[in-house]
Amino acid sequence: SLDIVVFSDHGNNMVQNNHVDLAQILVENGYQDGAALEAPEDFVLIRNGFVSVAALYTDPDNAREIATLFSNLEGVDFSVYMDRQSIMVNGSSGIARIDRKGERYLYTALDGDPLKLGGTIQSLRQHGKSDKQGFVHGNDWWHATKDHVYPDPLHRIWQGLHDLVEHPATLLVSFKDGYAFGPAIFQQQIVSGREGTHGALLANHSNGFFMTDFMQVEPHNRPNVVAGLLATAATAKQQANKNSPLD
Repeated sequence: SLDIVVFSDHGNNMVQNNHVDLAQILVENGYQDGAALEAPEDFVLIRNGFVSVAALYTDPDNAREIATLFSNLEGVDFSVYMDRQSIMVNGSSGIARIDRKGERYLYTALDGDPLKLGGTIQSLRQHGKSDKQGFVHGNDWWHATKDHVYPDPLHRIWQGLHDLVEHPATLLVSFKDGYAFGPAIFQQQIVSGREGTHGALLANHSNGFFMTDFMQVEPHNRPNVVAGLLATAATAKQQANKNSPLD
């Protein structure tokens, strides 16, 4: 029998996006754009497409100052970086800290609320999901934020600065809708009216779709869950084919 699976790897904002020149503001403030980190003021920006997220590598001691510079730059939503064992979120809407204990996360708004989680935290407390320190299990965060403007933000940010790639960036920058970053070659595509990009933490940049004609799935799923469903289905299909009388 024929089984059909259709899915996307991410969302897409489907609007024309303006380029944000991250390198310029850094150079203007004494940093050096290069291909390697040799001096404390050196930085490397990964320019691998015109996307709404940027990865920057530099001396970790520069992270706080650079995040503050970016927070005042048009188009930047927020930057995230490690501060000892915590993650700092610094953006146009304020500053917050993310902590993790096992599978539980704590979001502390220090100035404003850059991830817009104030109402979510209040609801989680009312439903008894937070412990005495305010930590909430990742699964509860997922269910509380799967329809949020930033879906599953704490888990995704933590993963992005830890084990999503082999060498995590010093800073990750998430852009507002309508803004993106990339090589100079993409400037011509902006002029010609190229629309759509992805990468930011925003829902329309993040949420993909997943459809099959042979299994029931929940309305919302993390990528690892979808991958697990497909792996299980593929194994079952292979086993069925081995047992087929037509083989």
